[in-house]
Amino acid sequence: MSAKRKFKTEQDILDTLKVVIDKGEWKGVKHLQKNNNCLHNAIYKGMGYTKAFSRLDLNYEDYKGTNRKWTEEKILSELKKWVAAGRWEGTGHLHKNNQNLYDAIYNHLGFKEAFSKLGLEYGDYLAADHSLSENQTIEELKKWIDTNGWNGLTYLRNHHTLLYKGIKEIGVEKTFTLVGLDYQYYDNTLKWTDQKIAEDLNRYISANGWGGTYKLREDEPLLYKALYSKLDLEKAFQLIGLNYEEYRVNEQWHKEKMLTELKDWIESGKWSGTGHFMKFNKKLYSSIYKYIGMEEAFKILGLSYKDFVIQEGYPRERIERETLLELKKLVESNKWRGVDHLRTANYFLYISLNRLGFEEAFNRLGLKYEDYKLIKEDKVETDASRSINSKWTEEAILSELKKWIDKGKWKGQSDLSKNNSALYNAIRRNMGMKEAFSLIGLQYYDYMKKRGSKWTEEKMLSELEEWIEKGKWQGSGHFQKNSNGLYAAINRSMGLEEAFAKLNLNYNDYKGS
Repeated sequence: MSAKRKFKTEQDILDTLKVVIDKGEWKGVKHLQKNNNCLHNAIYKGMGYTKAFSRLDLNYEDYKGTNRKWTEEKILSELKKWVAAGRWEGTGHLHKNNQNLYDAIYNHLGFKEAFSKLGLEYGDYLAADHSLSENQTIEELKKWIDTNGWNGLTYLRNHHTLLYKGIKEIGVEKTFTLVGLDYQYYDNTLKWTDQKIAEDLNRYISANGWGGTYKLREDEPLLYKALYSKLDLEKAFQLIGLNYEEYRVNEQWHKEKMLTELKDWIESGKWSGTGHFMKFNKKLYSSIYKYIGMEEAFKILGLSYKDFVIQEGYPRERIERETLLELKKLVESNKWRGVDHLRTANYFLYISLNRLGFEEAFNRLGLKYEDYKLIKEDKVETDASRSINSKWTEEAILSELKKWIDKGKWKGQSDLSKNNSALYNAIRRNMGMKEAFSLIGLQYYDYMKKRGSKWTEEKMLSELEEWIEKGKWQGSGHFQKNSNGLYAAINRSMGLEEAFAKLNLNYNDYKGS
């Protein structure tokens, strides 16, 4: 219904009334009075409904009731006017812009018959219906599935007729193949019962282990959607004889992954407020919002979420002006100690400058960045910090990392980036955390979680041997269900077959247990 408003002229009133009628929103005077009292009063107190309809070349008698009285003569007359005015753009366009006329033709005559009675060939007007090319159909199907999932062809026909027609013209299976999807798989998901969802979940866990819902959504989005729309995660686990609570612990790794990705997003200068983050990295935003919460995520990274929310309401020029002013104060007070020091001392300013560009920021202050790259005051290097221009060789990186771990300082990537950003960045830029641990003879996975106990190879083999000797071994599925932590640790580092071999056992002899 048209928005309520004041009308300056009679023509203004008539134009608004015409829009209401053309859109099929006219359902009688009482309905208009209730939903757009401003327009009703303008007509009623001004010219009256009979005169208003007459000036639109309409007979008010035909519109008095809530349902328009459509005679065949009136239908053909209105259709003829619509076509003659050049407004015909297909049945879909008519349905959207003049639903009353569309319904009258559809219910009383049918479009082919109506055009025939006007002496027109309906086939000549079908071409006016908007249609999608093959490429448009493929792109539209991708968007549709990403946004709505797949609910079958009938649902598609009722909610996106153009796409439905495009798919039918190409062929359903062929269209899915062109998109890179298996139609049979999507078709089968429509027939998922609770039992089938549970079976698919069991198949997924058996093949991949359980990495949490974040990983499931990445690997099998349809199964993830089915679990949440048709069943329930805990119930699904119960149906396959597993206790969901025992599997929840593995989601911690994915929380760390989310935090690492969020930190990278901020440090790369991409952060421009929550709205921008949600728009351009929707997947990460949704995961953080669901599993951690944005404020908590920033807190874990040692940041104040409020400092970063402020940016959203600020014009960009104001942010830059305030950033440059703060940098100027820092330099003039001789407190500038280089980028690494700034990252620790004033992280918010560091991020703002990183977005603007350090060289650009110094240039705007009339300073040469080259003169400030080096820390002017002598600085004693420690294991925990190096000056910004220190040359990190592979040997130096591995030596520092080993010392950090040996001294019991390792508490995860986030802690390292906060308390020894120079070492953290050197590892990240040169080799990556996993490779660094491997080069000093350690399994990174053993150190990923912030726990006191670490899964060393010795510990894994010892516990597996004990499990077997006590007669607890009843196959890998039972092992995974009843000792998921040990199962996951072995699976990540060596695999069951290799673990058994290291115990001088043949895994094949135990497979069917």
